[in-house]
Amino acid sequence: MFRSSEHYKELERIRNQSEKYKLKKKQYNENHKEALSVYFKERRLKNLEAVRESDRERWHHGGKKERTKEWYNKNHDVVLEKAKLYRIAHRDQILKNALVYAKKNHDRVLIWKRNYYANHREGILEKQKQNPEQYREAARAWRTKNKERYLETRRRYKKSEKGRVYVYRSNYRRRRLLGYSPINKKFKDADFHHLHLNMDVGMDHSIGIYIPTELHKSIFHSWKTGTGMREINKLALDWLATQSTI
Repeated sequence: MFRSSEHYKELERIRNQSEKYKLKKKQYNENHKEALSVYFKERRLKNLEAVRESDRERWHHGGKKERTKEWYNKNHDVVLEKAKLYRIAHRDQILKNALVYAKKNHDRVLIWKRNYYANHREGILEKQKQNPEQYREAARAWRTKNKERYLETRRRYKKSEKGRVYVYRSNYRRRRLLGYSPINKKFKDADFHHLHLNMDVGMDHSIGIYIPTELHKSIFHSWKTGTGMREINKLALDWLATQSTI
């Protein structure tokens, strides 16, 4: 079919008008960016169910899912770089939003964390082996900052079936390693505290006292490093001196 020069001139005119319209629209959007953002957000909230249904329809049946996946694969590195820059620029807001979401969806987040650890366990353990001090320092800082939360989580774990088995095995392993020579009798809500006494014949790890659990946990102590041992031993012996029967 023969097309005249007038036909092509008309097509060029329409194309030019279209380009001018696009440019004009782009400039308008840039000049009214905040107002348009508020408007579209309000409109979306007013028609939330309809918008969600429309999004689902376009995603599953409109080919948007395939187009998005194809675009993402082509621009994978660019997307990661933009995401990294965005996280750096909006770190505080992202953390704030994440905390709000985690509180509202505690069970869902917990399941996700467990699944993530199960699927990436080898990689996580390998990173911990490569940077042990960094992970220990991060864990120590988190426990210091979230002391009550840490203690509550620890208490819940020890009351669970898995936690009770862990505590039993841990106590058994410690007694087998250090020995078990109690000065007093065991009573309810008591912990066995090894004194690690420095005797004339050498260090005696087996001698210990049953003291209240609350007292035992009042001071952090470690016989390997010596941290807090003098303080907790003094409290334990002072408490024992107040008891009428041993």
